[in-house]
Amino acid sequence: MHPFEKKVSDFIASHSLLRPGGGPVIAGLSGGADSVALLAALTALGYNCIAAHCNFRLRGEESERDRRHALLTALRLRTGWEATEFDTREYCRTRGYGLEEGCRRLRYEWFAALARKHSAQAIAVAHHREDQTETFFLNLLRSSGPEGLKGMLPKNGAIIRPLLRASRAEILGYLADRGLGYVTDSSNASTDFLRNRLRNQVLPALREAAGVDADAAINRAMAHIDESRRLLRSLTDRAAAAYRNPADGSVSIAAIAAS
Repeated sequence: MHPFEKKVSDFIASHSLLRPGGGPVIAGLSGGADSVALLAALTALGYNCIAAHCNFRLRGEESERDRRHALLTALRLRTGWEATEFDTREYCRTRGYGLEEGCRRLRYEWFAALARKHSAQAIAVAHHREDQTETFFLNLLRSSGPEGLKGMLPKNGAIIRPLLRASRAEILGYLADRGLGYVTDSSNASTDFLRNRLRNQVLPALREAAGVDADAAINRAMAHIDESRRLLRSLTDRAAAAYRNPADGSVSIAAIAAS
């Protein structure tokens, strides 16, 4: 077993993300490096995957190039295949969403529909360690509390993130070892979005200045925040139990005030 696959397998087991033989896995496949590595690792580990590709029709021929590459990858890895396309700009215009939010909503709504169609055990997406770092700073700039600063969870409902502890360098090394190609989204270089500015300008400077593995340190800090968040919730729930209505689970403010 390749070391990258072992790392993914251990992470899946430690967080109970998937059950061997527990049904198919919907795996988001853009054609980029992260999603190709996700699909390759899951299939190598024996999971029955259905590659799911979204065409948001935002980048013309490049979007079609991505679809072709994703299909060829699914064929090479012998997985199932589902693809769809959206009129993303019209969807965002009529609902008042920005492009990032609109794409996110369209993607996850469709993934959920696929999961129901195929009775899937989970929907796997390819967020990795550096994505987690970006999420931390995005939420920090939004003045988030512990709920936001904990970052993305390994499992959130049906959504799982098997690569969350893998680095971008590990992903690229794995693809090179497997001889798997990938496409690059040209919009990732754009400075129109805050996440891209963090990814391309701020975080590289931070990593260079830190002199340590900044992503590992930030991810450990996020884990500490999550531990504190869970402890606080546990203590709060325990304290509220004495004032909770057993009929509907509501907490009586009057009872708390009278105590």
